[in-house]
Amino acid sequence: MSDISVSSLRTCHCGLVPRQFTSKTLSNSGRNFHKCANRDKSCGYWKWDDKDFSDGAVIAINQLQL
Repeated sequence: MSDISVSSLRTCHCGLVPRQFTSKTLSNSGRNFHKCANRDKSCGYWKWDDKDFSDGAVIAINQLQL
């Protein structure tokens, strides 16, 4: 995983702006997600960033066999 940018639209349970990452796993390759920016004491906040895809598209993408 590598950090790409910061989302200013939401905050985690720590009150921080979550950092954006891009998944590099086989099942979710290229899919963006946000997680708590507090590396030392993360609150556990984690969320997929699927705003560009409908629910049906996300399901279809995740069912693709690579």
